[in-house]
This record gives sequence, C-alpha cells and structure tokens, in this order.
Amino acid sequence: MKMRFSIRSGFVLLALSVLFPVAVAATVGCSPVHDEVQGAQLAVTPNAPVTVAVQRKDMASVLVLDGAVQSRPVYVISAPATGAMAFADDVAVGASVMKGQTVGTVDDIPVTAVEAGVVSELLAEPGAQVSAKVPLLTVKYGGFGLLAQVPVDKLYRLYSAPVSARASIQYGPAGLGCALTPAAADQVAVPDGGSDGGVGPEFLCLLPADADVVPGLFGSVGIALDKKPGILTLPATAVRGSSQKGVVSKIDGGSTTLVDVQLGISDGVDVEVTGGLKEGDTVSNQAPGLINDAAH
Repeated sequence: MKMRFSIRSGFVLLALSVLFPVAVAATVGCSPVHDEVQGAQLAVTPNAPVTVAVQRKDMASVLVLDGAVQSRPVYVISAPATGAMAFADDVAVGASVMKGQTVGTVDDIPVTAVEAGVVSELLAEPGAQVSAKVPLLTVKYGGFGLLAQVPVDKLYRLYSAPVSARASIQYGPAGLGCALTPAAADQVAVPDGGSDGGVGPEFLCLLPADADVVPGLFGSVGIALDKKPGILTLPATAVRGSSQKGVVSKIDGGSTTLVDVQLGISDGVDVEVTGGLKEGDTVSNQAPGLINDAAH
C-alpha cells in the first residue's frame, strides 16, 4: 500500500498555517513530508525579491502527512523501556480503559493508555522480557483518528523525540490537538496517491472525542519534530533538491553559478543549509530550472 504524500495545494497552505504558525508561508511544491525542496516545481512568485542571502534563524521542523479519517481505530501501546512486562490485574481483552490509565508496568515504569477505549489484544505475555518500543497491547478507540503513513527516515524521530501533533480536516475543523500513536495492523487503507516509495508503518492521530468529523474525510497532521536555534537557512523556493542535498544559483557580482548544497531540516517555508554556502552568500530566490543559469 502506498501513501498519498502530496496534499492538495490550496489545503496545505491552510493546514500548515493552522497546524503550526511557523509554517504559515509554506509553498506548494516544497514538500514538508520528506523535508524536500523541489524548486523546479514552484511557480515564480510575483514581486518576490530577485535574490536572497543565507541568514541565521531559529527553526522548528514540521513533518506534514496526508491522512484519512477512520472511525474507532485501533492503536498500539508500546513498551516505554526494556524490562519485564506486567499487566495490571484489570487489563484483559474486552476490558475498558480510560485515558491515562496505567495498564501495566515494565520494570516498574508505568505503561499508560493514550486514549480511552477497549483492549483488543494483548501482545506480550505477563513476565516476559520486552525491549523498548515493542508493542504490548492494542486498544480500540471510541472516537475518530486520522490514519497516516510515516516515511521510514522519520520513524526514529517520532519514537525518540518529544513531539506534538495537530490535525486539520479538509472541509472541516482545523488545528485539532491530537494524540500521536502507532496504528495496529489491518486498518482501513489510506488511498493510494502514487508515492514514490520509502514509506513506513501507519500512525494514528487520535482526534478529540468531540471532533466534528465523519469517516472517509481527508486531512493532514502536522508533527513538530526538531528545533534548532541559529542555523543557516534559505527560502525553500531558492533550492532544488531532496531531503539531504540540493542545488542553488549563487550570485557573485554579475555572474551566476550553480552550487551544490547540503540540506538539513525544513519548516515548509525555509530549509537549513548545512554545507556549500556560508552566511551572507547571495543566491537567486528562484530555484535552478526556472531561470537561465550558467553551467557549473
């Protein structure tokens, strides 16, 4: 199954502005899903500056994923650490659990329910030694969730870094705070949008119980990941490339030269430059491919 990664152009601008203000000016064609900067697909912005300089700024990386609303989704509760697993006495298949309820322990570290629901399956034997992040049990949530697939290169960041998530539903509510959790297998498939591969397992953004949604609606979830202070950045419109490397049109005096650059995180508006340019260097605001650049 493949995941639709490209959000409809008008919706992504609205969704990002509501999900995380830092990404208000996200540009269509600059895909925060892969932190990709695909300048060759960008339209020339009227009245935009002809050149921009590499400058330092604080940046928060926002991963934005397409998804579809599912009713009563099943989510996974994973081990918070490595150790011996013990379920609480009142936890069994079919038992109801409340949000924040302790459903067990791993070496005395509490294992808690992300949202209220009914236990669907116990995946570990009491007393078994488990590793951190191993699924322990599944819970069927009583409300709705936005089901999305996560690129494999972002999985460690979701599991290890503190993250926050907000969901926006197309033609529906926006900026909904939601609990992010791995999804159990065999959920209803997210529609195929022709992803070019590299997708990983599904995650659920569990929507508030009073969220005004219906199954089948499309939406997006914005997940706040890395935060870096004082990093070198350029507007995403100035770069053509992928999540780790790209090309810009460097301007020095009256000449233009294509320069390879190394890239870091992106907030959907700007992208981190980790190599190839220094602070104050001037480049064209339009990515190579939109203008007549000199060859290397």
